[in-house]
Amino acid sequence: MASTREVLALVHAPDSTRPHTVRSRGRSPRVRRRATARPALRTTAVAASGAPAYRPGGPDALLRLARDADVSFRPSIAYRLARSAHRERAVTDALAELLGEADQVARVWAAFGPAERDDPRCVAGAALVGPVEARAVRSWILDAPSRYEERWRERPVPDPAT
Repeated sequence: MASTREVLALVHAPDSTRPHTVRSRGRSPRVRRRATARPALRTTAVAASGAPAYRPGGPDALLRLARDADVSFRPSIAYRLARSAHRERAVTDALAELLGEADQVARVWAAFGPAERDDPRCVAGAALVGPVEARAVRSWILDAPSRYEERWRERPVPDPAT
């Protein structure tokens, strides 16, 4: 199991493909690890770090992980990006890229995130989600693209005369 320091170092590493340094409570010299050699560490970083999107450098780490070759944790990444307070275009673009994922949970959150950010790509994304079991339980999430469309129809139209 990865230590908390290793996990946090990965989440905040400037580049997940280069070696990064971790200090171990000041007892030992620096330990070097290659993130690419530890796919389980990347997965642990997502699962154990809570909401890294709210930490400095967290959104960048999530964006890198969303494009990582290991697709096993993309549903978790999609969830964290969709629920994050970050409204940057890069976050919405990453969510739109996740709409094509094989995992339905990733597609659900990838459609929800752009809908909450008033991005029209959520409408096409909703069509890619497919049928969902227990839809009533998840209706608030699944209906986000419909709410976006409703907001779009009800928006005030500017008067061309002014």
